[in-house]
Amino acid sequence: MAEEKQQDQEIAFYDKNGVPRAKHGGPIKGYTANPGGRPDTSELKQACRAKSQDALDTLIEVMNNQEARNMDRIKAAQALLDRGFGKPVQQVQDDTSKKQETYTVVEIPAQKDPEPDDSGSSDGD
Repeated sequence: MAEEKQQDQEIAFYDKNGVPRAKHGGPIKGYTANPGGRPDTSELKQACRAKSQDALDTLIEVMNNQEARNMDRIKAAQALLDRGFGKPVQQVQDDTSKKQETYTVVEIPAQKDPEPDDSGSSDGD
């Protein structure tokens, strides 16, 4: 059994990303598909935060622009409210406490009585 597990962990092939795979297609212990880990986004976040005041000013400008389309003004106002107060909580109604039963109504057509046998034979004669 130990030999079988050992063979199962041998490199059988490399996938399209160059990651070694076992015979069953799964990953091999000790190898990772993402050796670099998650990319560092701290610089991007800092750059976005540095421009946040400009973004807010743009949203305010669009919201207050009487010549802008109503849809654009509403979206700008909504974006400002979402960032200032958070998105509104959506309430979900849960009816799982009520037991629901489903019935299927099947209409069965009436059956006709079988036709009498005209062969002339009788059961008791």
